[in-house]
Amino acid sequence: MVVIDGRVFHHKEGVHKFSSVVNFIRASFPYEVVSLLRKESYFDTFLSSWEENKVAVVFFGKNDKPKLRYQVIAFEYRFYGNFMYAVIGHDEVDEILMRYNVPRHGETVLVFKEDTGVAAASLSMQEISTSSLRELIDSNKFLTLPRLSSQSVFDELCPVEVAKNKKRLCVTLVTDRHTEDAVHRDALRVFVQTGQVRSERVRFTYIYRDTQWEFVKSLVKDDNNINDTVLSIVILWRPAVNKIKYKWVETGWSAVPESRSKVNLEVAIRSVLNGSGELTRETLVKQLTDEHAKGIVGKMVDRLLALHDYIMWDITRDDVLPLLSVIFSVAFIFVGGYVMAYLVKLEEENLTKSQGAAGNHRNRAMESVSRTVPLYELHGGNYDGMVRLLKPGCRTLVVLVSVDTKQQLLERFAQVVFPYRSNKSLAFAFLMLERYTDWYRKLLLSTLGPIGQARPLHINPKNCLGTVLSLNGHRKYFCIYHAKHPGLKKAKQPKAGAALNASFLGMDNSSADSDADDNVSHTRMPFDDCLVGLPNWLDRLFEGSTVRYPVEYWPVMK
Repeated sequence: MVVIDGRVFHHKEGVHKFSSVVNFIRASFPYEVVSLLRKESYFDTFLSSWEENKVAVVFFGKNDKPKLRYQVIAFEYRFYGNFMYAVIGHDEVDEILMRYNVPRHGETVLVFKEDTGVAAASLSMQEISTSSLRELIDSNKFLTLPRLSSQSVFDELCPVEVAKNKKRLCVTLVTDRHTEDAVHRDALRVFVQTGQVRSERVRFTYIYRDTQWEFVKSLVKDDNNINDTVLSIVILWRPAVNKIKYKWVETGWSAVPESRSKVNLEVAIRSVLNGSGELTRETLVKQLTDEHAKGIVGKMVDRLLALHDYIMWDITRDDVLPLLSVIFSVAFIFVGGYVMAYLVKLEEENLTKSQGAAGNHRNRAMESVSRTVPLYELHGGNYDGMVRLLKPGCRTLVVLVSVDTKQQLLERFAQVVFPYRSNKSLAFAFLMLERYTDWYRKLLLSTLGPIGQARPLHINPKNCLGTVLSLNGHRKYFCIYHAKHPGLKKAKQPKAGAALNASFLGMDNSSADSDADDNVSHTRMPFDDCLVGLPNWLDRLFEGSTVRYPVEYWPVMK
């Protein structure tokens, strides 16, 4: 079993072969923790990793793959450096061997820092032990002038020291990322390499102002005398984890040879070390931002790689087969359901196509009209919105239909009102007489006032089919159209129709049923002729020449 970054890998092939155990441990490490040199041009790119605030470590050997101890060391120091393995004897390695005088026999390790032209540390042996590798890299894991790029780096370079006489100093140059400041960082790096200040209690670093602004701001917020530029350099001491005592070097730092910044910096550091100079300023600082932290995409890639490793290492064939069985079963159910639904749909389409041509024509005509003229059924649910609570100036045109005559009458009604479909003050509806005959009776009786409340009224619904009502809910009146009723005002009514004959509305005082129906059956009009006069009636309606029947209140529609 191997545990790496909290992830557990189990070796399931047994330990009877040493090679299988080694290969298992190799495969457990992250992908290319030690990269393989494949092209000579890649070597120079690899050495530029010091810009990432990491050293570059190169292993040389004759094996085709890096040894296991190289991978172990590389994984242990992965936060401090990048690691590469070069195979001695390959063409792309020969020029590198001559450039850095690497022997062709045995094993060699080179550690590079900012100066890529020469190795900062090297070790050549016939076989380098793990302890020797760890000692070499541990003593060279930081650059000559490292950057404070995270809290962990800050804790190692500038550790907490409570004792005043043993305080550890951290000389930090405040700079920006742009190339203009690189010359100042290079000058400070040369100052460190020349060893003008040699002390184990002093470390030289630099920090990016834009990336670690919260940290820098805590040092300059109350200091109006400090030059807040890239040339600012500060001496720090950490008596506690979040507490810092510091002092700004008054002359700052400059790469110009004529300046006395080097002398002034050396004097300031020595004065603090021997106790003659005090760190007079004190502040509390926040933790540094981790500049090496991965973004959202990087974290997602890591999760995918972890999932891949889990599938490869922890899921066996015995685990996969039941899972595949469940997946295929669910897929079969969904596919089978889809096929059955598709077959049912085909059957419905075949039944629809088998209907008569006349019925299809009527359906197509009705669908075409309904797409252009909105027709609503008037019922108790929308009665208030379409009648009682209508806005001023709005009217609802309602045609009376039955179940048997609904399609025929609505098709003809929609054709007549089609020219008025864009009128925002009109709404078009139909009323089922079988359900609301009582409401229609109350509406007619409401025009008679108190007399209508005491008068019995019998309505034959068949004589009312095709009647059109124009309901003005706000002003409480309605106009009525029927094929046998002109609906004109008194001044324009012919003498023969001056008196309102209630029989055309289906009003009959006789209580007889079959006999009454037989007597009036000869007066009924065909349904095709019921709405013949509706276009002319609509013209008179909008001219205001139709009779208006006022109501005190609109009957309740149950």
